[in-house]
Amino acid sequence: MRISRPAITKNVDRLLDAGLIKIARRAADRRQRIVSVSAAGRRILEFSQREVRPLVEAAVKDVWKLWVWSVDGVPSRLHPVEVPGTHYGIA
Repeated sequence: MRISRPAITKNVDRLLDAGLIKIARRAADRRQRIVSVSAAGRRILEFSQREVRPLVEAAVKDVWKLWVWSVDGVPSRLHPVEVPGTHYGIA
């Protein structure tokens, strides 16, 4: 994944402004910044892992059931399946 330095700086600044990370500088080389998760950021990460991740995993499993796999493991086509509890399906 290629991300430009200006994009990284912009995103780090946004996270810092939101209070989700903290930054420390090394005295020997002021060009380097050490970025770590703040207490608020850790709370959001823990919430996401506890509450959001199970929802995403369930949605992925539902979509996963729609794929028919060929012998070499490459998805070959969508299988017309209604997934219970969802409002989507491929017919």
